[in-house]
Amino acid sequence: MAEHNTRLLSSHPEAYSRSFQCFLASTQQENAILKCIEEHIVPVINKEISELSVPFRVLSVGSGEGENDINILKALCTIRPVEGEEGIPLINRVIEPDVARLAKFRQKTEKLHNCF
Repeated sequence: MAEHNTRLLSSHPEAYSRSFQCFLASTQQENAILKCIEEHIVPVINKEISELSVPFRVLSVGSGEGENDINILKALCTIRPVEGEEGIPLINRVIEPDVARLAKFRQKTEKLHNCF
């Protein structure tokens, strides 16, 4: 039986990043996710806002630089429990194996910090 060289992408950040960028370039993922957020997630949350536990907690797994997560967080920041009141408090926890990508995610969320 031939021995296979199996290396995890997570142990090679450059290869992980390149493969993820290839995946993004070959799909229409961002547009589909934005459409899903607008058409499904936000309406459900708005409908059930009175039953939300505060703070609203978001778990992000394999987030990369936060391309998709930031869009979800921005949408959540627009939700108001009562017209004229501040938005709902959010707590976002992120699991991302690439430390450099996680740092970029954090930089992007700093710009959103006023809605958390």
